[in-house]
This record gives sequence, structure tokens and C-alpha cells, in this order.
Amino acid sequence: MLISLHKHVRSGYPNADFQRLDVDNPHDFVTQQVWSAVIWCGGTRGAVYFRCADLCVLDFDDTLTKAEASERLKGFAYFLAPTKSDGVEKTDKKGNRKPATDRFRVVIPFKQRIWDRDIFEYNMKLATRRFNSDPLPYDAGRVWQPSTRIERLETNGVALDVNLTIPVEETQAHKLQQYAANSQARGKALAWPEDVKRFMRGKIPPNERNEMLYRAACFFFENNWTVEAFREEVYKIPAMDGHDKIESTIRSAAKKTGAMYF
Repeated sequence: MLISLHKHVRSGYPNADFQRLDVDNPHDFVTQQVWSAVIWCGGTRGAVYFRCADLCVLDFDDTLTKAEASERLKGFAYFLAPTKSDGVEKTDKKGNRKPATDRFRVVIPFKQRIWDRDIFEYNMKLATRRFNSDPLPYDAGRVWQPSTRIERLETNGVALDVNLTIPVEETQAHKLQQYAANSQARGKALAWPEDVKRFMRGKIPPNERNEMLYRAACFFFENNWTVEAFREEVYKIPAMDGHDKIESTIRSAAKKTGAMYF
């Protein structure tokens, strides 16, 4: 089975330097470094770099007890590893206290290797519903902090089935299409700053094209336009014809604002 193990880091959420390991027993490694069930192209963490996955990782934080989870997992091969906050009282970002409860992860092998990001994320969603785990950690860019120990290990059970047929609305192509349409509609309803209006209407002094492009891109990305939607509008502006820094400037604005750049 394949896992991604960071070469150096034991805490935090690093983006690079993940090493692919082909192991017989992944539970031997999840107490060492930051790790993931996902293999990424080039060892760079990010859903867009998804390559494949062999394992389903479920996070239980204030949902089921270990005993309840074990009951649901009867018949499956899995291992259970407590998190650092297992049995510890927590305080959330708003200052609210959470009681000391069972907090742990469960790792179950899939019956077959998954090579498609859409199929992986859809099957992860199905698994979180089936076992009543935290519904959020299903994305293909997920990493996990090392556990202190392996508490339960079941090797005689079966692996988790993989559903290869997924609804259209669960595909990335559909999500991006919907997101672009919605964000562009929201963007058109915004009160545009005067300099952005001038840029979008093509009133651009030649020596200010790059600066105005960058300012407009940041404005739209911060207001939920996608890179694809903004790029399409930019290439419609006659005054931008022949400008050779469009892509590099859009990429810089996306990096600054956190927009997804492809």
C-alpha cells in the first residue's frame, strides 16, 4: 500500500517534500511524521496534484466513542490511532470549551487503488456518512499529524468497496463550471472601483496595463471570481491585445489572494 510521509516535519501542514512509500503495514509509519493516504505528483501537497490513493482515513472528533466506532467497523480490516487531543478538554477558536472525549482516526484499505480524484473524494464522502465520522476531511489535499500510538489493529477483516460510478455533480468539471457561473454573477453585481471600471472598459494607458491588470485581478479574486472567468474577460479587452504579461500577472494576483490558478 502507498502512503505519503513527509521527510522531515513532525508538525504543521507542509506543502512540499512528501515521500511516497510502498509499505506492507502503513500503521508502522503514522506515528513518525506528518503523513497522508494520498499520493501527489512531485510530492507536493494539493488536491490538484492528486495521483492515487489506497487508504480511507476517517477522523472522529466528538462524534462516536472508540467502542461505538469499533462496533460499526466489525468485519473490516482497519487500525485505530488516537489523536493528541484524545481524552483531553479542548478550547476552540471562539473560546468555547469542549469536554474530554474520544478523538481518533481510523484507517481502512480500499479494495482497489483509486486513480481519479473525483472517485476518491466521492468514496470518502460515502465512508464518512457510513461510519458517522467528521464529514469535512474528504478532500484530496488532506494531511494528518502523527499519532502517539496505534491502539487497535484488525488485520483479518475485509477492505472497503470502491464505488466507481459517481453523480455528475460530484465531478470537478461540474463544480468548476458552477462555481465560475456563480462567482461571475456575483462579480457583475459588485460595485466596481473606478479604476477597475476603466480597466474592464478598455481605458488603459499603455504604460499602466500591467498595474491595472494586477489590481483588477486582485479585486475580482477577492470577490469570488475564478481565474478562468476573469481571464476570459481580460482577453476580450482590445487594449490588452498583445500584452505578454497577462498570465504571469494573473498568476501573481491569484497567489496573493489565494485563488486557484490552473
